[in-house]
Amino acid sequence: MLGILLFSSAVLHWGERAVDRGHDATARLAIVQTIGLGLAFLIIQLSTFRHATIFLIIGAHGANVLLGLLMLSYTLILPRIGADVRTARHPMRTAARYWHCIGVGWIAIVALLFLLPRI
Repeated sequence: MLGILLFSSAVLHWGERAVDRGHDATARLAIVQTIGLGLAFLIIQLSTFRHATIFLIIGAHGANVLLGLLMLSYTLILPRIGADVRTARHPMRTAARYWHCIGVGWIAIVALLFLLPRI
């Protein structure tokens, strides 16, 4: 599961770089792929609910993944996903930063709940 989330972050970073170069079609493809990987992550995550303690932590993370998917979906339907000169908004970058933070959160969860107890 960690690999899926890290790979999705790399794919989204590729999309961010595409936006910087003005390649909106490539960026949209990266968003679609990231959404697919995020959905796969959620499906796998839902199948791992075994213990009540872990349920709350993983459930909260899953809610954040779902919010990240909604943000990416919103970015995908915008007519222009790059920076808006009038308002200085950058929806792709905002959604991507949130997605990358979700990945860092999952690394912390895996380290604390699954790796640390085995040391």
